[in-house]
Amino acid sequence: MIPRWMKYRLLSRTTIGWLSDLPDKTANATEVLEQLYEGNYEPDFSPTDLIEVIEGRLLDWTTPSSFEHLVCSLLQCEFPNDHWMHIGGSGDGGADGISIDRSGKIPAALQCEWKMSGDPWALGESLAAQLRKNWGEAPRIYVASLFHPPRIQNPESRVTFLGRESIARLLHRHRDRCPFAATIGVN
Repeated sequence: MIPRWMKYRLLSRTTIGWLSDLPDKTANATEVLEQLYEGNYEPDFSPTDLIEVIEGRLLDWTTPSSFEHLVCSLLQCEFPNDHWMHIGGSGDGGADGISIDRSGKIPAALQCEWKMSGDPWALGESLAAQLRKNWGEAPRIYVASLFHPPRIQNPESRVTFLGRESIARLLHRHRDRCPFAATIGVN
């Protein structure tokens, strides 16, 4: 039961062998590794409805790829009349997910950054501009991140930013429809 953030860093093609603490310093990689080595690491998956605990479990048990899939699933739950699909990967053009409505149009797009250092609204507006150029109009844009600097809401932007707390709340709201919620003990 190695935390996903640690396993990803140790075994991912791009970061193999690199070990670092969680970006928000809530977990020290060396201490967790020592606990694992000594057989003392026991993840807590007891049922919870506390948003702060859900946030912590999101940090421990998602990777960039699983995070993209999770946010697509949560947006599918939020917008059941659209079909959300994950399209992220190398050469994805910036969109990690898109929504397709019943008429075949794309009403929304998603960009996920597991760890973000820049401005989410600038990232979203950049994606909107690219999609506008390709499709003639820009869909609703969502930007999601688990690790990000504190932000002030940008009311003039059409971009919706989903931070860690928002994602934890969505996971709690849709716990009966999202299998990952059961995996990490969301009650």
